[in-house]
Amino acid sequence: MAEANNKEVNIDKKLVQTILDIGAEMMKCGAECSRVEDSLFRMCKSYGFIRYDIFALPSNIQVTIELTEGNIHTQIRNIEHISNDFTMLDKLNNLSRYACNNIPSGAELRKRYDDIVKEADGNKIYRYIGGILGGTAFAIFFGGGIFDAFSAAIVSLAIIFLSNKISEEKSNPMLYNFGLAFIAELVIIFLYKIGIAKNIDAITIGVVMLMVSGIGVVNGMRDMINKDIMSGMINVVNAVLGAIGIATGIAIPILLAKGVL
Repeated sequence: MAEANNKEVNIDKKLVQTILDIGAEMMKCGAECSRVEDSLFRMCKSYGFIRYDIFALPSNIQVTIELTEGNIHTQIRNIEHISNDFTMLDKLNNLSRYACNNIPSGAELRKRYDDIVKEADGNKIYRYIGGILGGTAFAIFFGGGIFDAFSAAIVSLAIIFLSNKISEEKSNPMLYNFGLAFIAELVIIFLYKIGIAKNIDAITIGVVMLMVSGIGVVNGMRDMINKDIMSGMINVVNAVLGAIGIATGIAIPILLAKGVL
């Protein structure tokens, strides 16, 4: 009997791990902290845990659950990087609703979660397409010509490639943005010097639009209005530091190449 109870508790712990994985992935996709907390709360309630306390920040999620009488279990997940993938976020939201309405087994919930993650990993080609279209469109919008659009497409492709190779999860967001902006501006200057690019300003602005995200500031202000002060401050500070990294990364190559532009 004791062995059966221990097995059931272990299964519950794996279920808690899956629920926390869903919440962590939602946070990485750009979900606000209140949404993550609410989704985890509803899933824990649906699975009938005795007690569940959930606390989410942009950098950390903590879950403490009483599995059985007196058996309290805590899991903590560190969120190293937040991006914006609303397609995946929508699928994770649907998964949390499915879990609440149908109460699937831990194994089924884990499989559905793994399928969503694998599908997202296999759709990186769309990130390249979106980046190229975004960079060229903004370059033209800000006054660039055909050659500038072509140059913006090259630089956008380089940014997406480098962002996939240089793991943002293991670096400071400001340094990460600085590195991408620095390399991007060097490529723009090189294309200008060999005669392909014509309007450096239009290309630079168009490419920068791929890296600048106002969502962090908006989410941070909304969190502070909703009295999630700590979460809001983290979002705003991260957005500001990222913007500083981009501005510095662009300014230094321009200053270094001042005599040749």
